[in-house]
Amino acid sequence: MRSITFVSVLRAILLALVVVGCITMAANAQTVNNNGSGTSNGYYYALYTSSGSATLTLGSTAGNYSLSWSNAGDVVGGVGWNPGSARIVGYNVGSANGYNVISLYGWTENPLVEYYVTELGQLYLATATYKGSVSSDGHNYSTYEHQQVNQPSIVGTATFEQYLDQWGGQSIGTSGTITLANHFNHWNSLGMNMGSYQMQYLATESWSGGSGSSNATVWTGSSSGGGGGTGGGGGGGGTTIPTGTHKLINSASGQCADDSGGSTSNGTKVQQYTCYSGANQNWVITSVGNGYYSIGSANNSSAVWNVIGSGTSAGTGIQLYSYYSGGTNEQFQPVASGSGYELKDHNSGLCVADPGGSGTAGQQLEIESCSSGSSVVWTVQ
Repeated sequence: MRSITFVSVLRAILLALVVVGCITMAANAQTVNNNGSGTSNGYYYALYTSSGSATLTLGSTAGNYSLSWSNAGDVVGGVGWNPGSARIVGYNVGSANGYNVISLYGWTENPLVEYYVTELGQLYLATATYKGSVSSDGHNYSTYEHQQVNQPSIVGTATFEQYLDQWGGQSIGTSGTITLANHFNHWNSLGMNMGSYQMQYLATESWSGGSGSSNATVWTGSSSGGGGGTGGGGGGGGTTIPTGTHKLINSASGQCADDSGGSTSNGTKVQQYTCYSGANQNWVITSVGNGYYSIGSANNSSAVWNVIGSGTSAGTGIQLYSYYSGGTNEQFQPVASGSGYELKDHNSGLCVADPGGSGTAGQQLEIESCSSGSSVVWTVQ
C-alpha cells in the first residue's frame, strides 16, 4: 500500500493545475477522462489521475457519479461542493470495487489543510500521529494528524497539515450521514484549526495501481438530523434520496416494505414484512421533479405506491397501482430524519408509516401524522 503522503503529493500537483487552469476537460461535459473539474446539476465534480486511465461519469440524478479506472497509479474522483462548509452530508455508495478509501475529502486555506472523513476502506496511517477519537452519526472515528513539508498543494508547494478521521465501516448500498460540524469542532478542540473552505466532495480513491469502479450519490442532509441521533420530528423541507433499486426498512419495526405476494396488480397492498432477498422487497425510486419521487415495484416499475382513493385522512392505506403522470397520491417527498427519511405524501402531507408502530409482519402501510416518531422513518438500503 502506498503512503498517503505520496498519494497527496501526486494529487496536489493536479489540484494546483486546476487553480491555474491547466486541466483539460473532456468534450462531453457529463464525462471527464483522466483529469478535470467543474460543476453539473448544482454540484462540483473533480477527477485526478496520476497515471493509467480513469473516467468520471455524472449521472442524470444530481449528486450521482460513477468512476472507473484501469492501471491507475493514483486516482481520486467524486462529486460535492466548492466551496465546502460544515454541512451535513448524505451519501449512498451503490457499488464499489478495487478502491482504497471512499471519504468526504476537502481543503481549507489560512491555514492550509487537507482533510479526510473516511467512510469506507482504510487510510494509510503509519506516518500519522494519533490524536484521539470522535463519535458522530452513530460511529466512532479515530483521529490522526500528519504534516506535509514542502509538498505540492492547491496553492503551490507548501507545508500543511492533513486531518484524518478514520472509520471505514460503512456497507455498500447503505445510506449514511456525515455531520461535518462534529468533525471540524473536534479538530478545533485539539488545536487542529480549520481555515476558509475550498473544494469538498465525496471521493473514491485508489492508489494500488490496479483497476476498479464505484457508483455513489451525495446530497445535502437536513439539520434536523443533528449529530446522528435517531430522533424523528417534522423535519421541515424535503431533501434528495438515492434513486434506483433499493430496500426500504422501517425504523420502528426493522421490517421491509413488501409487495404482498409478489403481485403487481392494481390494488395489491404494500405491507411490511420480515426482510429477505425477494425481489418483491426491492423498490425502484424515481425522481418525478420538484423534490418528489415515485416508488415502483422492481417486478414492474410502473406499478407504484398509491394512497388509496387519494385519501387525505390518517389511516388511509398504501397500495400498488399503475403510475399516471400528475397523480399526487403517487408522489412522495423525502424529509431527512436521523439516518433515514420520512416519506411525505404529496396529496395529503401525511407520511408513510407502520401504523401505530405495530411491528406486525403483513401490516399494510398507511399514511399517518409525520410527528409519529420512528414508525414514519425509513432507511434506504
